[in-house]
Amino acid sequence: MPSFQVKRDTEVRQRKLLQDLDNSTNWILSGSLCGWGDMFIPKFDLVVYLWIPKELRMTRLLQREVQRYGAGTIKEGGTMHEASLS
Repeated sequence: MPSFQVKRDTEVRQRKLLQDLDNSTNWILSGSLCGWGDMFIPKFDLVVYLWIPKELRMTRLLQREVQRYGAGTIKEGGTMHEASLS
């Protein structure tokens, strides 16, 4: 099964992330914590917010999927074509 297809329960994500952060003195966290990760905000020293236009994000995502899974799986008729459209 391709990565990022199954979402972990919120409590599991929180517990695993808390454990990782507590076991590291220096770390960088990338991604979205919207809602479920609010409890980690007090651990932040600095936050950098990047805004990237949707068109550029989607282009980069498609390129990444082609690198990971191959162009044949993403193109029309490929096994991951439908999933790559959303």
